[in-house]
Amino acid sequence: MVALLNDKFGGKVMSTGNTKMIIHPGCNDYYSFTVSRNPYARMISWWWSICKADGDRYGHKKELKDAGLSESLTDFLTLWEMKGDYSQSAYLELNKPLDQLLKLENIEEDFNSLPFVTEHVDIPKVNVKKHPSWQGMLDDNSRILINNIYKRDFDNFNYEML
Repeated sequence: MVALLNDKFGGKVMSTGNTKMIIHPGCNDYYSFTVSRNPYARMISWWWSICKADGDRYGHKKELKDAGLSESLTDFLTLWEMKGDYSQSAYLELNKPLDQLLKLENIEEDFNSLPFVTEHVDIPKVNVKKHPSWQGMLDDNSRILINNIYKRDFDNFNYEML
C-alpha cells in the first residue's frame, strides 16, 4: 500500500511498519488514515497461514508446542489470548485522532473516498490466501476467543461482534 501511495502521490507517504503508530508533532496537519481488518477474518487468515499453509516465519508453531497446545484454531486463539493485547487498536494509540479509517473489506471504495484522491485508483490484491471463508470456520469457542481478544477492535472500528 505504501509503495502504491508513493507512486501515485510523489513519495510523501510514511509508514510506521509493524510498530505502534506515533504521528510526529511536525506532521499534525497531515491527513492521517490507516487500514483495519475484520477481526474474525484477520485471525482465521493468520491461523491458516501459520498452521495450515506453512507460513510460520516467526516460530508460532513452536510457541504452541511449548505451551502444550495443538495447531487447532481454538488452541491458536488460546495462545494469542494468553500473549496479551495484539488488537489492531493497540497499535493505534495515537497522539492525535486519525482522520479516516479504511476497512480492508472495502479497501478500494474506502481508499478512493480519501480527500486527496482525485481520480479512481485500482487497488491490487496481493498476498491473497486460498482458504475457506472465515464465516464457515468459526465454532462457538473460537468466536468467543476472538470476541475477547479483539473487543477493542470491535468497539473502535465498528465491526459486528458475533
